[in-house]
Amino acid sequence: MRTRGSSDRTTPALAAALVLLLAACGERAVEAAPPEGLDDSADWVTERSHTGARVAHGRVVDGLREGPWVMWYEDGALRWEGEYRAGVLEGPERGWRPGGALWFEGERRNGLREGLQRSWYENGALEWEAHYVADQRHGPCKRFDIDGRLDARQSGIYEAGERVRGL
Repeated sequence: MRTRGSSDRTTPALAAALVLLLAACGERAVEAAPPEGLDDSADWVTERSHTGARVAHGRVVDGLREGPWVMWYEDGALRWEGEYRAGVLEGPERGWRPGGALWFEGERRNGLREGLQRSWYENGALEWEAHYVADQRHGPCKRFDIDGRLDARQSGIYEAGERVRGL
């Protein structure tokens, strides 16, 4: 009989063995925990740290992360949100600093940074605004100091990760 959070592929004994194996390796323990009212056609998992704190939550399909995932710091503060397709990062992602300030945002294609990426200092000031192709800076990229002034030494036009000229 299939129950919410289980699948025909995962037995309770297998899930328990996985939890014990991960715990023995010092990794995050995994528990089936489908949110109420959501489709249970996939396995919903919540990853917990060695202290029991919830640190990640999302779906797993055929052993791979699938769809939206959310991660938290040990204290419960939001750390990251993004999407997976067949275990590979795909689409928009955002990350937060431990204090709750937005740290970065951008897009992933086939697991690599692609398009406009931005990152911020802890005080909220913009640090980087850079274009990426296949995880390398490519095109106009601007770096700012913590007071918002353009850093001309690092800003410029990039090709395949290398700065080729200034702005």
